[in-house]
Amino acid sequence: MTIGSPSDIIEFILEAATVGIKSSAIISRTSLSSADLAKYLHILLVYDLIMYRYIDKLYLTTSKGISYLETYNEIRSQTTPNFAQ
Repeated sequence: MTIGSPSDIIEFILEAATVGIKSSAIISRTSLSSADLAKYLHILLVYDLIMYRYIDKLYLTTSKGISYLETYNEIRSQTTPNFAQ
C-alpha cells in the first residue's frame, strides 16, 4: 500500500483488523515506521475503534470501528468524482 492520507491509513488499519492483524503485518503492508504506527494505534484504541487481544497479539476492529468504516466509505463514495458519466 502506498502511504496516503491519515484517513486512508486509518481506513486500512480498521479494514485489516476486521479479521485480526498483528502490528508487524500492518508495518509491512503500509511501510509505516513503528513509531508512526504506534501513534495511529494509540488514537484508534483511545477512541475505541480497535481493541488489542493479548492472547494472540491481534488488533481487532470494534463495533464502533465497523460503524466508522461504514460511514467513512459512504461519505467517500458520495464525494469521489465519477468520471465515467
